[in-house]
Amino acid sequence: MKLMIEKVLLVDDDSSVILALERKLFNSCAAVKAENGAVGLKLLQSKGPFAAIISDYRMPQMDGLQFLEEAANLAPETVRIMLTGYADLDIALQAINRGSIFRFLTKPCSDRDMLKAVDDALQQYRLITAERELIQNTLTGSIRLLTDLFSAVQPDSFARAGNISRLAKRVAERVGIRKTWEIEMAALLSQVGTMTLPAELIERKFCDEGLTEQEDALFKAHSQIGSKFIANIPRLEEIARAVLFQFRGFDGSGPPDEVLQGEKIPLLARVLKVVLDYDYHYALERIAMRSLKRLKESKQLYDPRLLAALEAEILNIENGYQYMVSEVEIPGLESGMVLVDGVYDRNGALLIARGTVITAVLKERLANYNQVGIIENTLKVLVKTSRKFDNDAVADNLLGGSLDYL
Repeated sequence: MKLMIEKVLLVDDDSSVILALERKLFNSCAAVKAENGAVGLKLLQSKGPFAAIISDYRMPQMDGLQFLEEAANLAPETVRIMLTGYADLDIALQAINRGSIFRFLTKPCSDRDMLKAVDDALQQYRLITAERELIQNTLTGSIRLLTDLFSAVQPDSFARAGNISRLAKRVAERVGIRKTWEIEMAALLSQVGTMTLPAELIERKFCDEGLTEQEDALFKAHSQIGSKFIANIPRLEEIARAVLFQFRGFDGSGPPDEVLQGEKIPLLARVLKVVLDYDYHYALERIAMRSLKRLKESKQLYDPRLLAALEAEILNIENGYQYMVSEVEIPGLESGMVLVDGVYDRNGALLIARGTVITAVLKERLANYNQVGIIENTLKVLVKTSRKFDNDAVADNLLGGSLDYL
């Protein structure tokens, strides 16, 4: 089995120093060279990920502090080492405070000290990435399994959570949010609190009947219930807080009682607010552009940057519409497909809501339902296609005005 060799980025305007570092690190990692900070930043984006960066302090145009500070924003998991010939305590403190520096080394640096620093940096990088993978893979997988089980109890709410999750991820990507798994998870879990609400109340919330003021307050209280539930899961504190503030307007209106407005509201919560409200209006309107117009009429409730990103996504400015309807037999279902229609048993009871994303667990459930004769073998689903459509109206026509923003 071939072992993965971590890459280390070496940034120094002195070619002799770069060559010396390469020789020292030859057996421990794969070195990539950059003659200045600007080149280094480009390499971080085009050749990453890098386990570590070793940067000189004294460089023209962009010094090591500036470079490492920007590198921390571009690649927060990459471990940063500062190397300088100036044994200056003030520089070291600035490097630690501004650039999140892991080690500060002075020239000349012995082979032993350099190799020890790089070895420690690689170990730190492995710890960081292992933790991320634990959260992203193990925890995310567990949460998805949990929501699959919840969907059997409250199918409409959790189909809605799936729709919100997909849209929230794409909005987050448009504004440069790197940890999109966090917003996906926050969206998936945003409706957990609805498990405590009567299904009839939720149904009336998303139809023209509406709710009384008291009923609407009861519905919105699900954010606090869900947040308390999620807060019991280790490492999901930020997600729990996002779920708590999912109804908070950018202008400071809405629950909970804590006084927060503008950019002091958690970013994940601001994303949830704009996509949840779009989803709500779409449930009533069934027309994407009219739903978007409703949000723009109350634009004070939304982070302007996120509202613009949502509009760009709904208009499909960059990518065009990339789904088409297909009829698929249950054995041919694949993860990621989306149900166009709800799945009902022979007595008309809803088993799985429209808009639900097919997962391995859900496919197994559908196969079991079919095997005992509860449902038909063929389902109508959305599948990805490379075909492009010019605008939202074409997508509406294609799908009969449903699911156009998935």
